[in-house]
Amino acid sequence: MSERETATRGVRERSKTPPRARPVAFDDLSILLPDWRRHLRATNKAPLTIDSYLAAGNGLLDFLRGTGMPTAVHDLTREHIELYLVSMQDRRLSPATVAKHYRSLQQLFRWLVEDGELDRSPFERMPPCRSNRSRCSPRTSWATLLQPARA
Repeated sequence: MSERETATRGVRERSKTPPRARPVAFDDLSILLPDWRRHLRATNKAPLTIDSYLAAGNGLLDFLRGTGMPTAVHDLTREHIELYLVSMQDRRLSPATVAKHYRSLQQLFRWLVEDGELDRSPFERMPPCRSNRSRCSPRTSWATLLQPARA
């Protein structure tokens, strides 16, 4: 077997091995959402309530992943939550839907504090989301929120 054939064979054999999964932090939202589901079931929440809460949690997780933001709960801030809610508004979802996600995520972060995963919730000083006035967060554009702070 020539050197080139040996090298090519090595590449082919290595490409057959599955790619390594990215390590996930123990405080990653993807790890904690199934734990929250178990907690909700243990506290006898209605199945539709559980589904609604988890839809909001998974929606936030998908948004964070899609925008390259952190998914570890210790790294999440009020700004991350606000960006998610603003993105929902930008997609022209109804104010009631945005308010529902706000309340569901508020419950998630309340549980994370109670469970000892977080010391403080990003919702702590966040104004409540109103379905009748869509007051979830300031009507700020993505560009404004993502631009560097001015000196």
